[in-house]
Amino acid sequence: MHWVAGKKTGVRTVQELIEKKLPIRVSVSPVGSVDEFSLRKILEIYGVSYRDIRGWGGRVFFAGYSNAASLLKEEDYAYSRGVIPRSVYPDMMDQDVMTPVMGTVIICHKSVPEEVVYAITKALCENKDRLPEIHKSMKVFDPETAWKGSAAPLHPGAERYYKEQGYMK
Repeated sequence: MHWVAGKKTGVRTVQELIEKKLPIRVSVSPVGSVDEFSLRKILEIYGVSYRDIRGWGGRVFFAGYSNAASLLKEEDYAYSRGVIPRSVYPDMMDQDVMTPVMGTVIICHKSVPEEVVYAITKALCENKDRLPEIHKSMKVFDPETAWKGSAAPLHPGAERYYKEQGYMK
């Protein structure tokens, strides 16, 4: 998630944005998507809802792709702290910004055969150096820890691969 405020607002943190109750514009994927689910959970941490944003004169737009947020019903949503480096938006940011982050997760139905998921997991792990060619965020992918912190249960095929490699006990 990226939160952007113009320098003229004086806003430097999400907390300040919430406290000032500015008439913000929010664009997020449709209800039921991972992005929308994540935004709702982050807003809940600040005690804010879409209704509150609209009450401040702001607007909430739902547009984008659908995802499988409805499949993730765990209490721990696998968020951690991350940083958006100033270099990502050098004309808009004068320092790095702390932000909630969530790793990339590949989800499949439990009915997918174990051998298929094993083969996919093996291909990803054994070709980790090629993944950033697909998306640069994947340069941090580490097969030794990739199985940790998922909000959904690990598929038996993936679990078997990680155990065979000694990454998982």
